[in-house]
Amino acid sequence: MTKRVLSACILAVSTLFSCSEHEFETVVAEEKVVTICLDPGTLATTRAKSYGEDKFNENVIKNVKLFFYKYGKNKTSEATYVYPEKGYLQVTGNEAAVEDEADGTPPTTGKVTVKLTVDDLWKIFDLTGSSNCWVYALVNIKDVVSEDEFKKSTSLDSLKKISIKADFGPDASGNAVPQDSFVMDGEAELPWDYSWNFNCTVPISRAASKITLNVTKIDKVDNWEPLPDQMKVAYMNGINAGYVNGTMDKASRQGNDNEYLYKSTAQALTGDAATGWTHEIPFYSYYNLWRDPDNSLNPDCGEAPYLLLSLPWKNDADRHFTCWYAVPFNTLEGHLDRNTWYKINLSV
Repeated sequence: MTKRVLSACILAVSTLFSCSEHEFETVVAEEKVVTICLDPGTLATTRAKSYGEDKFNENVIKNVKLFFYKYGKNKTSEATYVYPEKGYLQVTGNEAAVEDEADGTPPTTGKVTVKLTVDDLWKIFDLTGSSNCWVYALVNIKDVVSEDEFKKSTSLDSLKKISIKADFGPDASGNAVPQDSFVMDGEAELPWDYSWNFNCTVPISRAASKITLNVTKIDKVDNWEPLPDQMKVAYMNGINAGYVNGTMDKASRQGNDNEYLYKSTAQALTGDAATGWTHEIPFYSYYNLWRDPDNSLNPDCGEAPYLLLSLPWKNDADRHFTCWYAVPFNTLEGHLDRNTWYKINLSV
């Protein structure tokens, strides 16, 4: 499957004071500006790419933290510059992100402005300009990750293995409460430019996958009538804890006091025979692996996830009976990928 990504455009602009023939050109530190445009990208699906849905806050970009690697990409090297050193950059312009799947209209982008001194720039590039910088961005982690995590290590490997948790799905009462935002990350090369016009695009993707069930048809059974208005669906063996970008095994989730969801709160399905029936908000999951490359089940990773659908029936004598349907994920890889929308259509 192709990955959907968010895009971040980085542009550095320098302004030089004019000077006489006996003076050196002077760069004013306060006028060094880096503008970062964060553009929510698409999610991969089983059929085609699709933009995130704003009503579920899938496109919201609230804050970002940037890590720069002066000598290029290296998984174990520490960042030579972190911006901001403390706290996070707040993003504006993304509050009204709009998704229109019919005409493919992309969401509104968000922007942040980074002001750097010349000394800061030399922490991003070496003095000779002989190597390009590598940039890594963490998005929407302000209320998810402690600042203490960045004191341990700022290497790419360490940042991607920071533990995260989320209260996915409906609340304990079954109310449809969407996420405020989703953790995202991405990385790219920032090339050196002797004209001081530094720019690059950083593809950023969501850490979570998205899951929806649509019951397209319910076949009648002799003397029994389905009650679709009473249908409910729950997400079984889902994962709401993991790494920013990586696979967390079952032992690590438990060891870090993270939760392993045995069963989510069930959601009611609404709709009709013409449009089908679906639940109000999607289910979400962090990267979930349950099979090894040889297609054998991996107990160290946990049980295979599935959706559990309940559909009540009644007969002519007004007797009621509830049928339960286990709906597996039709994925041969044995895992749920990040930033991917799993759309499941089911005929009962």
